[in-house]
Amino acid sequence: AYPRPAAPPMPPGAPPPAVARPPPPAGPRPPAERPGTLYVGKIPEGLGDDAMQALLEACGALTHWKRTVDVVSGRPKAFGFADFGSGEAVLRAMRLLATLRPLGAELLLKVDAKTQEFLTAYEPAFRAHADWARQQAATAEGLTAPPTEQALDAEAAAALRRIVDEKLGGG
Repeated sequence: AYPRPAAPPMPPGAPPPAVARPPPPAGPRPPAERPGTLYVGKIPEGLGDDAMQALLEACGALTHWKRTVDVVSGRPKAFGFADFGSGEAVLRAMRLLATLRPLGAELLLKVDAKTQEFLTAYEPAFRAHADWARQQAATAEGLTAPPTEQALDAEAAAALRRIVDEKLGGG
């Protein structure tokens, strides 16, 4: 074995060399994101596009809302398609809008088979990563824990109630 050469002397007043921290322990990886489309049906006649879009945006990253229009009459039909930028937003919309009764009607919410397959794999991976990230933040100095799914749902549900009150007169 050869002797290791000594480090060169540090100039006077130079800061000490930075000490590398070990990388944080590896945990579950965040799931791959992909956009998802949600079918929204049984939209009550009095629920306008601006109100419907506001309700969808309260659930997460809405990238596009398209309500189908009758080509003959030009009136909006009772269904449309919401494109979301993440699986998390699609899942939140499905959870929260399923319990919402705008203008007394229950919305019909569906995803196609390919999106359902993605969400089935995405949801447990998302939860595992979020739980791991919160545990890491709880034990590491200077890290902020991400909010829980329940906290994000509660925030979105409050926003939905405000939209219903403001745009639909409480109903």
